[in-house]
Amino acid sequence: MASPPSATFMFPSPVGGVPLPLDYAPSVLFSVLYALLVPVMVYRQARKRSRNVVTIGTMGFAVGQIVVFALRAIQAHSPTRRFSTPWIKYMQSTYGAGYISVVADLFALILCVVINASEGNPRIHLWGEKSIVSIDGVSIPSMTFSSESGEVEDRARERRWYRWICGISRILFLVPLLLAIVSGTLYPKAQTDAATAQIVMNTRYASSIVTCCMLSTLTFLSIYWTLTVRNIVRRPCYMIAFLSILLNVITIYRLIIMHNQTTSLSSTSPGSLNSEVSKACFYIFQAAPEWLTAAFLISINIPKRFGTGFLGDKFNDKKSEGRWADWGNWRRK
Repeated sequence: MASPPSATFMFPSPVGGVPLPLDYAPSVLFSVLYALLVPVMVYRQARKRSRNVVTIGTMGFAVGQIVVFALRAIQAHSPTRRFSTPWIKYMQSTYGAGYISVVADLFALILCVVINASEGNPRIHLWGEKSIVSIDGVSIPSMTFSSESGEVEDRARERRWYRWICGISRILFLVPLLLAIVSGTLYPKAQTDAATAQIVMNTRYASSIVTCCMLSTLTFLSIYWTLTVRNIVRRPCYMIAFLSILLNVITIYRLIIMHNQTTSLSSTSPGSLNSEVSKACFYIFQAAPEWLTAAFLISINIPKRFGTGFLGDKFNDKKSEGRWADWGNWRRK
Protein backbone atom coordinates (compact mmCIF):
# COMPACT_ATOMS: atom_id res chain seq x y z
CA MET A 1 0.00 0.00 0.00
CA ALA A 2 1.23 3.45 -0.88
CA SER A 3 1.45 6.01 1.86
CA PRO A 4 1.22 9.77 1.58
CA PRO A 5 4.51 10.92 0.06
CA SER A 6 6.61 13.50 1.81
CA ALA A 7 6.07 16.16 -0.83
CA THR A 8 8.79 18.65 -1.67
CA PHE A 9 6.60 20.51 -4.14
CA MET A 10 2.95 21.26 -4.83
CA PHE A 11 0.88 18.85 -6.93
CA PRO A 12 -2.79 18.99 -8.06
CA SER A 13 -5.26 18.31 -5.29
CA PRO A 14 -7.41 15.19 -5.84
CA VAL A 15 -10.92 15.96 -7.06
CA GLY A 16 -13.29 15.10 -4.21
CA GLY A 17 -10.36 15.03 -1.81
CA VAL A 18 -9.12 11.91 -0.07
CA PRO A 19 -12.03 9.95 1.50
CA LEU A 20 -12.07 10.80 5.21
CA PRO A 21 -14.47 9.60 7.93
CA LEU A 22 -16.85 12.44 7.08
CA ASP A 23 -17.18 10.99 3.55
CA TYR A 24 -18.68 7.72 4.80
CA ALA A 25 -22.35 8.74 5.03
CA PRO A 26 -22.64 10.55 1.67
CA SER A 27 -20.66 7.80 -0.07
CA VAL A 28 -23.01 5.11 1.26
CA LEU A 29 -25.99 7.29 0.30
CA PHE A 30 -24.92 7.68 -3.32
CA SER A 31 -23.95 4.02 -3.61
CA VAL A 32 -27.45 3.06 -2.45
CA LEU A 33 -29.09 5.62 -4.75
CA TYR A 34 -27.28 4.19 -7.76
CA ALA A 35 -28.07 0.63 -6.64
CA LEU A 36 -31.78 1.54 -6.62
CA LEU A 37 -31.50 2.31 -10.32
CA VAL A 38 -30.47 -1.26 -11.17
CA PRO A 39 -33.98 -2.81 -10.76
CA VAL A 40 -35.38 0.01 -12.91
CA MET A 41 -32.71 -0.72 -15.51
CA VAL A 42 -33.61 -4.41 -15.54
CA TYR A 43 -37.32 -3.60 -15.78
CA ARG A 44 -36.83 -1.26 -18.75
CA GLN A 45 -34.66 -3.76 -20.63
CA ALA A 46 -37.02 -6.64 -19.89
CA ARG A 47 -39.97 -4.87 -21.51
CA LYS A 48 -40.01 -4.86 -25.30
CA ARG A 49 -41.54 -1.38 -25.52
CA SER A 50 -38.82 0.27 -23.45
CA ARG A 51 -35.84 -1.96 -24.35
CA ASN A 52 -32.95 -0.08 -26.02
CA VAL A 53 -29.19 0.31 -26.10
CA VAL A 54 -29.24 4.02 -26.91
CA THR A 55 -28.42 4.92 -23.30
CA ILE A 56 -26.03 2.05 -22.67
CA GLY A 57 -23.33 4.53 -21.69
CA THR A 58 -25.55 5.92 -18.94
CA MET A 59 -26.46 2.45 -17.70
CA GLY A 60 -22.80 1.40 -17.56
CA PHE A 61 -21.95 4.64 -15.80
CA ALA A 62 -24.63 4.05 -13.14
CA VAL A 63 -23.38 0.54 -12.40
CA GLY A 64 -19.81 1.80 -12.18
CA GLN A 65 -20.81 4.52 -9.71
CA ILE A 66 -22.12 1.89 -7.29
CA VAL A 67 -18.57 0.54 -7.13
CA VAL A 68 -16.97 3.99 -6.95
CA PHE A 69 -18.97 5.17 -3.96
CA ALA A 70 -18.75 1.79 -2.24
CA LEU A 71 -14.95 1.97 -2.50
CA ARG A 72 -15.06 5.57 -1.30
CA ALA A 73 -17.03 4.46 1.77
CA ILE A 74 -14.44 1.74 2.47
CA GLN A 75 -11.61 4.27 2.15
CA ALA A 76 -13.37 6.61 4.55
CA HIS A 77 -12.93 4.07 7.37
CA SER A 78 -9.67 2.48 6.25
CA PRO A 79 -6.48 4.57 6.55
CA THR A 80 -4.50 1.78 4.88
CA ARG A 81 -6.68 1.87 1.75
CA ARG A 82 -7.11 5.62 1.75
CA PHE A 83 -3.79 6.16 -0.04
CA SER A 84 -3.80 2.98 -2.16
CA THR A 85 -2.28 3.81 -5.56
CA PRO A 86 -4.64 1.62 -7.67
CA TRP A 87 -7.67 3.04 -5.89
CA ILE A 88 -6.47 6.62 -6.36
CA LYS A 89 -5.96 5.98 -10.09
CA TYR A 90 -9.42 4.48 -10.42
CA MET A 91 -11.17 7.23 -8.47
CA GLN A 92 -9.53 10.16 -10.23
CA SER A 93 -10.06 8.60 -13.67
CA THR A 94 -13.72 7.89 -12.94
CA TYR A 95 -14.49 11.34 -11.58
CA GLY A 96 -13.14 12.89 -14.77
CA ALA A 97 -14.32 10.40 -17.39
CA GLY A 98 -17.47 8.74 -16.03
CA TYR A 99 -20.12 11.34 -16.79
CA ILE A 100 -18.74 11.98 -20.29
CA SER A 101 -20.37 8.73 -21.47
CA VAL A 102 -23.72 10.27 -20.53
CA VAL A 103 -22.92 13.25 -22.77
CA ALA A 104 -22.55 10.88 -25.75
CA ASP A 105 -25.97 9.38 -24.97
CA LEU A 106 -27.58 12.82 -24.98
CA PHE A 107 -26.21 13.49 -28.47
CA ALA A 108 -27.72 10.17 -29.59
CA LEU A 109 -31.11 11.19 -28.16
CA ILE A 110 -31.22 14.62 -29.80
CA LEU A 111 -30.32 12.92 -33.09
CA CYS A 112 -33.34 10.63 -32.75
CA VAL A 113 -35.64 13.59 -32.14
CA VAL A 114 -34.52 15.56 -35.21
CA ILE A 115 -34.41 12.44 -37.41
CA ASN A 116 -38.04 11.70 -36.53
CA ALA A 117 -38.97 15.26 -37.46
CA SER A 118 -37.42 14.87 -40.91
CA GLU A 119 -38.71 11.44 -41.93
CA GLY A 120 -41.66 10.66 -44.13
CA ASN A 121 -43.41 7.97 -42.09
CA PRO A 122 -46.15 9.17 -39.74
CA ARG A 123 -45.23 8.80 -36.08
CA ILE A 124 -47.02 9.26 -32.80
CA HIS A 125 -46.26 12.70 -31.49
CA LEU A 126 -44.34 12.40 -28.23
CA TRP A 127 -45.00 14.01 -24.86
CA GLY A 128 -48.68 14.53 -25.63
CA GLU A 129 -48.14 17.07 -28.47
CA LYS A 130 -50.31 15.42 -31.14
CA SER A 131 -51.53 16.56 -34.52
CA ILE A 132 -53.98 14.54 -36.60
CA VAL A 133 -53.65 13.78 -40.30
CA SER A 134 -55.78 11.68 -42.60
CA ILE A 135 -54.10 9.07 -44.78
CA ASP A 136 -56.28 6.86 -46.97
CA GLY A 137 -59.31 7.99 -45.01
CA VAL A 138 -57.80 6.97 -41.65
CA SER A 139 -57.04 9.62 -39.03
CA ILE A 140 -53.77 9.00 -37.22
CA PRO A 141 -51.45 11.02 -34.98
CA SER A 142 -48.47 12.40 -36.88
CA MET A 143 -45.34 14.39 -36.17
CA THR A 144 -44.36 15.03 -39.82
CA PHE A 145 -47.51 16.50 -41.34
CA SER A 146 -46.95 19.54 -43.53
CA SER A 147 -49.85 21.95 -43.10
CA GLU A 148 -48.83 23.89 -46.23
CA SER A 149 -48.88 21.05 -48.76
CA GLY A 150 -51.18 18.68 -46.91
CA GLU A 151 -48.68 15.88 -47.49
CA VAL A 152 -46.29 13.90 -45.38
CA GLU A 153 -42.74 15.03 -46.19
CA ASP A 154 -39.40 13.25 -46.12
CA ARG A 155 -36.38 15.55 -45.78
CA ALA A 156 -33.52 13.13 -46.50
CA ARG A 157 -30.87 15.79 -47.16
CA GLU A 158 -31.67 17.52 -43.90
CA ARG A 159 -31.46 14.18 -42.12
CA ARG A 160 -27.93 13.60 -43.44
CA TRP A 161 -26.80 16.88 -41.92
CA TYR A 162 -28.25 15.94 -38.55
CA ARG A 163 -26.42 12.61 -38.64
CA TRP A 164 -23.18 14.29 -39.64
CA ILE A 165 -23.33 16.91 -36.84
CA CYS A 166 -24.30 14.45 -34.10
CA GLY A 167 -21.97 11.75 -35.39
CA ILE A 168 -18.93 14.02 -35.29
CA SER A 169 -19.93 15.22 -31.82
CA ARG A 170 -20.21 11.65 -30.52
CA ILE A 171 -16.75 10.84 -31.87
CA LEU A 172 -15.25 13.96 -30.32
CA PHE A 173 -16.38 12.83 -26.87
CA LEU A 174 -13.49 10.33 -26.96
CA VAL A 175 -11.04 13.25 -26.67
CA PRO A 176 -12.06 14.43 -23.17
CA LEU A 177 -12.67 10.81 -22.15
CA LEU A 178 -9.10 9.76 -22.97
CA LEU A 179 -7.64 12.94 -21.44
CA ALA A 180 -9.50 12.27 -18.18
CA ILE A 181 -8.27 8.67 -18.08
CA VAL A 182 -4.67 9.82 -18.70
CA SER A 183 -4.83 12.41 -15.91
CA GLY A 184 -6.25 9.86 -13.47
CA THR A 185 -3.74 7.17 -14.40
CA LEU A 186 -0.78 9.53 -13.99
CA TYR A 187 -2.07 11.10 -10.78
CA PRO A 188 -0.12 8.92 -8.27
CA LYS A 189 3.15 9.69 -10.07
CA ALA A 190 2.27 13.40 -10.04
CA GLN A 191 2.74 13.39 -6.26
CA THR A 192 6.49 12.92 -6.63
CA ASP A 193 7.32 14.25 -10.11
CA ALA A 194 6.89 17.89 -11.10
CA ALA A 195 6.71 17.21 -14.86
CA THR A 196 3.97 14.61 -14.39
CA ALA A 197 2.10 16.95 -12.07
CA GLN A 198 2.01 19.55 -14.84
CA ILE A 199 0.76 16.96 -17.35
CA VAL A 200 -2.02 15.96 -14.95
CA MET A 201 -3.01 19.59 -14.48
CA ASN A 202 -3.04 20.27 -18.25
CA THR A 203 -4.98 17.13 -19.19
CA ARG A 204 -7.54 17.83 -16.47
CA TYR A 205 -8.17 21.31 -17.79
CA ALA A 206 -8.22 20.17 -21.42
CA SER A 207 -10.74 17.40 -20.68
CA SER A 208 -13.08 19.70 -18.77
CA ILE A 209 -12.85 22.52 -21.33
CA VAL A 210 -13.65 20.20 -24.25
CA THR A 211 -16.54 18.63 -22.32
CA CYS A 212 -17.87 22.08 -21.41
CA CYS A 213 -17.77 23.09 -25.10
CA MET A 214 -19.57 19.89 -26.12
CA LEU A 215 -22.31 20.36 -23.55
CA SER A 216 -22.71 24.03 -24.47
CA THR A 217 -23.01 23.00 -28.13
CA LEU A 218 -25.61 20.39 -27.20
CA THR A 219 -27.63 22.98 -25.28
CA PHE A 220 -27.46 25.37 -28.23
CA LEU A 221 -28.44 22.71 -30.79
CA SER A 222 -31.35 21.51 -28.65
CA ILE A 223 -32.80 25.01 -28.41
CA TYR A 224 -31.89 26.05 -31.97
CA TRP A 225 -33.40 22.95 -33.56
CA THR A 226 -36.51 23.40 -31.43
CA LEU A 227 -36.98 26.81 -33.03
CA THR A 228 -35.96 25.97 -36.61
CA VAL A 229 -36.72 22.31 -37.45
CA ARG A 230 -40.17 21.80 -38.90
CA ASN A 231 -42.48 19.37 -37.09
CA ILE A 232 -39.99 18.71 -34.29
CA VAL A 233 -41.26 17.56 -30.92
CA ARG A 234 -40.24 20.29 -28.52
CA ARG A 235 -40.44 18.77 -25.06
CA PRO A 236 -37.69 16.15 -25.56
CA CYS A 237 -35.45 18.93 -26.88
CA TYR A 238 -36.12 21.06 -23.83
CA MET A 239 -35.35 18.10 -21.58
CA ILE A 240 -32.06 17.39 -23.36
CA ALA A 241 -31.13 21.07 -23.06
CA PHE A 242 -31.89 20.95 -19.33
CA LEU A 243 -29.85 17.77 -18.80
CA SER A 244 -26.90 19.21 -20.72
CA ILE A 245 -26.99 22.33 -18.54
CA LEU A 246 -27.17 20.11 -15.45
CA LEU A 247 -24.09 18.14 -16.56
CA ASN A 248 -22.29 21.37 -17.41
CA VAL A 249 -22.50 22.25 -13.71
CA ILE A 250 -19.93 19.46 -13.22
CA THR A 251 -17.49 20.84 -15.77
CA ILE A 252 -17.79 24.36 -14.36
CA TYR A 253 -17.24 23.03 -10.85
CA ARG A 254 -14.15 21.13 -11.99
CA LEU A 255 -12.75 24.14 -13.82
CA ILE A 256 -13.18 26.23 -10.66
CA ILE A 257 -11.47 23.81 -8.26
CA MET A 258 -8.75 22.27 -10.42
CA HIS A 259 -6.25 25.07 -9.83
CA ASN A 260 -5.93 23.90 -6.22
CA GLN A 261 -2.68 22.25 -5.19
CA THR A 262 -1.48 20.51 -2.05
CA THR A 263 1.72 19.19 -0.54
CA SER A 264 0.20 15.95 0.75
CA LEU A 265 -2.89 13.83 0.18
CA SER A 266 -3.53 13.83 3.91
CA SER A 267 -3.32 17.61 4.19
CA THR A 268 -6.41 19.54 5.30
CA SER A 269 -4.95 22.95 4.53
CA PRO A 270 -6.77 25.39 2.21
CA GLY A 271 -6.65 24.12 -1.36
CA SER A 272 -6.30 20.45 -0.40
CA LEU A 273 -10.03 19.83 -1.16
CA ASN A 274 -10.22 17.88 2.10
CA SER A 275 -12.18 20.47 4.08
CA GLU A 276 -15.85 20.01 4.92
CA VAL A 277 -16.85 22.80 2.52
CA SER A 278 -14.83 21.25 -0.32
CA LYS A 279 -16.39 17.84 0.32
CA ALA A 280 -19.89 19.33 0.34
CA CYS A 281 -19.19 21.08 -2.98
CA PHE A 282 -18.04 17.80 -4.50
CA TYR A 283 -21.25 15.97 -3.57
CA ILE A 284 -23.50 18.90 -4.54
CA PHE A 285 -21.87 19.98 -7.80
CA GLN A 286 -20.52 16.68 -9.14
CA ALA A 287 -22.14 13.66 -7.51
CA ALA A 288 -25.70 15.03 -7.39
CA PRO A 289 -25.93 16.22 -11.05
CA GLU A 290 -24.49 12.90 -12.20
CA TRP A 291 -27.10 10.91 -10.28
CA LEU A 292 -30.02 13.14 -11.28
CA THR A 293 -29.16 12.84 -14.98
CA ALA A 294 -28.62 9.08 -14.82
CA ALA A 295 -31.80 8.55 -12.79
CA PHE A 296 -33.90 10.47 -15.31
CA LEU A 297 -32.54 8.66 -18.38
CA ILE A 298 -32.83 5.23 -16.75
CA SER A 299 -36.29 5.69 -15.21
CA ILE A 300 -38.20 6.92 -18.28
CA ASN A 301 -39.27 4.97 -21.35
CA ILE A 302 -36.58 6.16 -23.79
CA PRO A 303 -38.15 4.82 -27.05
CA LYS A 304 -41.51 6.36 -26.17
CA ARG A 305 -40.26 9.71 -24.94
CA PHE A 306 -37.54 10.33 -27.52
CA GLY A 307 -38.78 8.30 -30.47
CA THR A 308 -35.79 5.97 -30.59
CA GLY A 309 -35.42 2.49 -31.98
CA PHE A 310 -33.54 -0.29 -30.24
CA LEU A 311 -30.19 0.75 -31.72
CA GLY A 312 -30.79 4.49 -32.02
CA ASP A 313 -32.81 6.39 -34.56
CA LYS A 314 -35.34 4.15 -36.29
CA PHE A 315 -33.81 4.58 -39.74
CA ASN A 316 -30.68 2.82 -38.51
CA ASP A 317 -32.85 0.05 -37.07
CA LYS A 318 -34.46 -0.46 -40.49
CA LYS A 319 -31.04 -0.72 -42.13
CA SER A 320 -29.95 -3.28 -39.54
CA GLU A 321 -33.12 -5.31 -40.06
CA GLY A 322 -32.44 -5.28 -43.80
CA ARG A 323 -28.89 -6.57 -43.34
CA TRP A 324 -30.08 -9.42 -41.10
CA ALA A 325 -32.82 -10.28 -43.61
CA ASP A 326 -30.28 -10.46 -46.45
CA TRP A 327 -28.07 -12.68 -44.31
CA GLY A 328 -31.01 -14.98 -43.59
CA ASN A 329 -31.87 -15.24 -47.30
CA TRP A 330 -28.24 -16.10 -48.09
CA ARG A 331 -28.28 -18.87 -45.46
CA ARG A 332 -31.47 -20.33 -46.93
CA LYS A 333 -29.89 -20.45 -50.39
